[in-house]
Amino acid sequence: MTRDLIFIGPLPPPVHGQAIATRTVQEQLLTAGLQIETLNLGVESRGSTAALMVRRGWAQLRAIMACLTGRQPSVYISVGANKGMYLTALMALAARATGKTVVLHHHTYAHIGQEVPRMKILLALAGKAAWHITICPAMSAQLKKVYPQVLKTLEFSNIGSVDTGLLTLAREDRTEVTLGFMSNLTAEKGVHHAIAAFREALAAGHAQRLVLAGPCNDEASRQAVEAALEEMGDRLVYLGPVYGHEKVSFFEMIDIFLFPSTYANETQGIVNLEALAAGLPIVAFGLCCIPSDLDVDSCIVVDPHEGPAGFADATRRMAGQLGQQSRHALAQASRAQFGRLQSRHAAERSALYDLLAGVRPEGRTSSAD
Repeated sequence: MTRDLIFIGPLPPPVHGQAIATRTVQEQLLTAGLQIETLNLGVESRGSTAALMVRRGWAQLRAIMACLTGRQPSVYISVGANKGMYLTALMALAARATGKTVVLHHHTYAHIGQEVPRMKILLALAGKAAWHITICPAMSAQLKKVYPQVLKTLEFSNIGSVDTGLLTLAREDRTEVTLGFMSNLTAEKGVHHAIAAFREALAAGHAQRLVLAGPCNDEASRQAVEAALEEMGDRLVYLGPVYGHEKVSFFEMIDIFLFPSTYANETQGIVNLEALAAGLPIVAFGLCCIPSDLDVDSCIVVDPHEGPAGFADATRRMAGQLGQQSRHALAQASRAQFGRLQSRHAAERSALYDLLAGVRPEGRTSSAD
């Protein structure tokens, strides 16, 4: 049996991890047969600052009013990051005040890794009956550890956002090793670390090329990429933003995927899941869900406390080993891990659909409802 649902969150454009994940959840719920009223909080950054603020304010006001006046029994809210969490709290309060089941989907980690006042406000206004959707079991455990008042959690991986066509990419042995990094290129996302790691692997003779993909989202990253291009010449390829077939071509070009993100909000990195599907070995900092996602011999998870030097060392070792290992065997290992994550996600989808359709998921709550 399906039931109506108010669905609130950012949808692309602009394109970023939370918007992509929110769109995927929306599409999957519609496919499952739920009747959804969507309130899109995504606002394109065009026009003046004043016009942007008006558009954002109107989208948020509409969402709050829908929570107050809508007759739907449940509200799904993609939790805002940073100051946006205060608005999420108002939406949750409006939904709770009208007797709706509140489902909060957490896409960022900064407020889970440590206790923050805005999260405490959200929890107080949403109430103990609210459900909290996280990305993985480790994220749920950390959420409950930091905030004991959280009683109800479910996990929902971002793996549904991955183009499964990547599973068909051929991975052939070749002489040279090409490293790759794709993201919104910023210092926090690790563009400097990727370049530094390549520099060391190149000096050691273990890697011959680095391919960067994604927009440079700040001046520091633009300067870093420009300086690296001048230093490394054709050893460095910068593709800019890539989508669709261009993204597939990026994964075809590279032999090792790098994910040196130290971004405070990092949870999983959809690009890591895409790299697994593409059959690539991965070197990544072990933030939030990344250690469990990349728990396979074809990947190296670096403790964030080891810093850039530890990441560069792991990259150099992986590149050196690649010359001695079959890319086909590594591809099989990465894709097998992707398959395991897919299987787990099937159960996650079922539990979330049941919750939003009004069926209480078994065994996931305390007695305090």
